Amino acid sequence: MANKASRENVLRLAVLIAIFATLTLVVFLLWPTIQQVFQQNGIGGVVDLVQSQGSLGMLAMIGVQVGQIIVAPIPGEVVEVAAGMIYGCFLGTLLLTVGNIVASTIIFLVVHKLGAPFVQEIVSTKQLNRFYEFEHSGKLSVLTFILFLLPGMPKDTFTYLLALTSMEMKQFLILTTTARLPVLFATLLVADGYADGNLIFPTVVLVLLVVASVVGIAKREPLMRMLSRKDA
Repeated sequence: MANKASRENVLRLAVLIAIFATLTLVVFLLWPTIQQVFQQNGIGGVVDLVQSQGSLGMLAMIGVQVGQIIVAPIPGEVVEVAAGMIYGCFLGTLLLTVGNIVASTIIFLVVHKLGAPFVQEIVSTKQLNRFYEFEHSGKLSVLTFILFLLPGMPKDTFTYLLALTSMEMKQFLILTTTARLPVLFATLLVADGYADGNLIFPTVVLVLLVVASVVGIAKREPLMRMLSRKDA
């Protein structure tokens, strides 16, 4: 029993080291591009540079999105704005959606292998228990879609928690990917619009997103408590 626990601890440590090493490698490879942002006409130069890389640039964008989701505390909005400015709202949404699917699949498989102790090192016990309440409420699928649809929710953290429930991976991927799309597309639409010099429509969309996010953050706990009730 002790040997099994020791092996699991070593495996969890190896996964955490692999995640950190991957993130470090991505930053190292992208550092020349990151530096250009702070130079004259930096953002325009970075956009042109990434676009000139063709499929390699697209793969890099997918890789950054995968890293951002796996390392959940990293703000996803930064990657979304970059994708919108570089590839526009349609292609950018497609690339980040592919990244969402890849990252979610990796997280699902890793969490299923390592179990709750691994997730408890990343999220709080309160959040973990809340998702068990969701599962016991009998409305896990509906709750998952709502939580991933609303702005201001820590969706990347939720990905780790959902992988501990009884939900199958296929259903997990379909629900979370579909629910992410509206806000993802809207965010990239704003970035794409500003990159093209448009101001009015992207600003209206941005204000709506900010208001929805503020409400989502402020009402997150009451909403989650309400949704987890069996009679809700």
